[in-house]
Amino acid sequence: MVLDMANEVEPIHAHGFFWVSQEGVVNQTIIFDYYDKKGYYASLLHKPDEYEQEMVKLFHSMQGLLDQEKVLMNGIRCKPKVLTVGLDHRGLENLPCIAFLITFRGRIKIGVNTYENFYEKGIVEYDYEAYWVFPERTKILEVESSIDYEVVAKNILIMRARRGDRYSGSERIEFDVR
Repeated sequence: MVLDMANEVEPIHAHGFFWVSQEGVVNQTIIFDYYDKKGYYASLLHKPDEYEQEMVKLFHSMQGLLDQEKVLMNGIRCKPKVLTVGLDHRGLENLPCIAFLITFRGRIKIGVNTYENFYEKGIVEYDYEAYWVFPERTKILEVESSIDYEVVAKNILIMRARRGDRYSGSERIEFDVR
């Protein structure tokens, strides 16, 4: 029964925030918003054991997805790791959000660098935005992505996808660190 209720929770939106440090550490916060008609996630807040089981399941599910991706920084494989997962609500029981904190380390050098990510191609199931913030003395040189993007400052990139968009399964960001 619990599994059936979790399957009725519908993803409606996501935000990803990626902070890249001068030392090559990338810290990510990914927040998924859901519509939960029957209040499944809200009911877990009063059931500590079931809440913990669900968080562990979500943690391992996200880590499994990350393990399937091939993330490269300057051609060297990086291993994103989930640090924690948390459940909140957007003011109403039927609007839960799940936040994942993720990190990985890559080698960044002074000069031109590349970040690449390879994953399964598909169709976007819900709208999402990804915000990339690179170190202050960085200039984004080139972006290759099948979804829309905008370089809004020399070191800040916003990527946007809408439900129904197709994505190719790869992205590449070239950036110059001074």
